Amino acid sequence: MKRNLILTLIVALFAPLALHAVTLTASEKSFRSNIFNFLKEEGFSPTINDEDNSIEFKKEGALHWIAVRDESPFYVEFCRYGLSTEDADEAKVLYACNEVNKRLKCVKAYNNSGFVNIRIELYTHSAEEFRYSFYKYLSNLEKARTLAIDVYNNDDGPAVSNKPFTINSVDVGITDKDNAVIVSYGSSLYSYQTRYLAPRLNVNVKKAGTYEIYVKMYDASGSLSTGTNSPSGYSYKHSVSMSTGSQTYNISGWGSNTAGHWKAGNYRFEFYYDGELIGQKSFTIY
Repeated sequence: MKRNLILTLIVALFAPLALHAVTLTASEKSFRSNIFNFLKEEGFSPTINDEDNSIEFKKEGALHWIAVRDESPFYVEFCRYGLSTEDADEAKVLYACNEVNKRLKCVKAYNNSGFVNIRIELYTHSAEEFRYSFYKYLSNLEKARTLAIDVYNNDDGPAVSNKPFTINSVDVGITDKDNAVIVSYGSSLYSYQTRYLAPRLNVNVKKAGTYEIYVKMYDASGSLSTGTNSPSGYSYKHSVSMSTGSQTYNISGWGSNTAGHWKAGNYRFEFYYDGELIGQKSFTIY
């Protein structure tokens, strides 16, 4: 029997992912104040989230938030509540997110362990520049949510079913240069402990074989982290020999053997096979 995507609204439990325990600079506070006043002028009722300094507001009952960091230019994340995917088909959810990311400009949909996170990430030189496009961003966030639901409920996603393996979930740990585990997978990660950030993939393998997985790692600034030997458009790649069934495989880490290499903030791994996004994991370093 076909199971439709559960449309449970995540409001109180779906916390903003953009920032964590951030102290804003004077310029960032000025940018935020400008947007805050703009929202009040437009008839919204914005508030400040004290935990991450983002602006929160509701449109037709839906929670939205705007977070800013950095300057020259400013980096902004404009998000709206996601969709609960509990009991949903994980492969189809990922397929729906892929379709959103392919069909809509600017907006990104992420499958993040039990919910879909929808947001726009951008750089802008001024609050006035952001305000000019505000309603376009708002409209595209709603389009992304609607499209994700429509694709999940009405598209069988043959591209997903034809893959030799699918990623069910991802855990992140910390290793040293010899791949010895320093912080176990799935544990809380702290900046002073960080060396190599190492993903562990929980996969369902339909066809045994050796598969080359390309990895993107986005750091706390939201930038793709690359090195001198990185493949074009990726952080690194890793070949995995897989056998059929439910399996767990460790992927080589990304970083440095120097303790404290990664600063506190929000990070994201993305995993690609044959040029297509097959899994992702957002996580926080404290």
